[in-house]
Amino acid sequence: MEFSSTFAQTMTKLANKSFFESFDATDTVFQDLFEVKDVSKMGGLSFGQGTELLGEGEPDQIGYAGDHHMFNISEGFTYFWALKLFQRGFEVNQDMLDNWKHNPMVGEDYVKTRAKLIGEAMKQFRDKYAAQIFNRGSIAAGDINYFNGTKPGLQVDTNPGKIYDGQAFFDDAHPLFLDANTTFDNYTTSLAFSPANLQNVLTAIRVTNAKDEHNRPIKNDANVVVYNPALDWTVRTVLESEKITGSANNDKNLLKGVIRPVSWHYITDATAWYTGEAKKGLLFLHKGDPASSSTVDKMRGRGIFKWSMTDEFTAVVTQWRHWYAADVAES
Repeated sequence: MEFSSTFAQTMTKLANKSFFESFDATDTVFQDLFEVKDVSKMGGLSFGQGTELLGEGEPDQIGYAGDHHMFNISEGFTYFWALKLFQRGFEVNQDMLDNWKHNPMVGEDYVKTRAKLIGEAMKQFRDKYAAQIFNRGSIAAGDINYFNGTKPGLQVDTNPGKIYDGQAFFDDAHPLFLDANTTFDNYTTSLAFSPANLQNVLTAIRVTNAKDEHNRPIKNDANVVVYNPALDWTVRTVLESEKITGSANNDKNLLKGVIRPVSWHYITDATAWYTGEAKKGLLFLHKGDPASSSTVDKMRGRGIFKWSMTDEFTAVVTQWRHWYAADVAES
């Protein structure tokens, strides 16, 4: 049994098929929380920037002889993003082939099994990476590993380690773009999950933080609570009970069916909980499906077949106002 172009093609097809069956079948949480965009359908760029403006489409009254009142793109912060490249693969050497020559199915099973495991793990890694936007989002000093839209030599993120306004994603001093002295808070370090505390957080999202860059009221809402599975019993009891838990008045639970519990095993803090609106303010960008690569390296009549998959993606915060973090430390 020898390495050949036919062997390489056969093994590559087997690996690719097994990989994508596993990759496509693996469930994730981030797809429910992030707006997901395929940049291969947007020109295929690996970096870019954007400006998300809230309330900026509101018209102003003019006289009948008035001129056009134009949209001003400069009245909002600019966020930067840059795709990151990840890879995983396996190899088949000549010794393995020699052992398989009397039973080729052993080799095929090896290739399919390895590719299947990589497919599942690579899809889950997207999920794990996206969760770091929450896990690392309250670090006051920032985290350049997850909050950085710099593309060396091509684009510079003006706030590496933090989000577009120069603060951590969850912070107590988010400034207005048009008035840096006016700040807002979407973060409380010590606030255990409870009906009363959830109501306070919802008020912060829907009222206090529901302002545009002009400090004018806008519509801002929440529909999910994201947390570690350790909080599952507590959160579901509060959100899914018919009556308000812990209330002696037997009041109806108005949050049932309005705020949805989202248990995420990649949230690392066992007490932290994040309230927000799904698919708002969070963007996950990827360059289509992972891409396969295979080669045969021959040395002194021996050989090694290498197969791998590469994946390109990133996650970025486009608007902090949609989210609030509670009961989570700054580091």
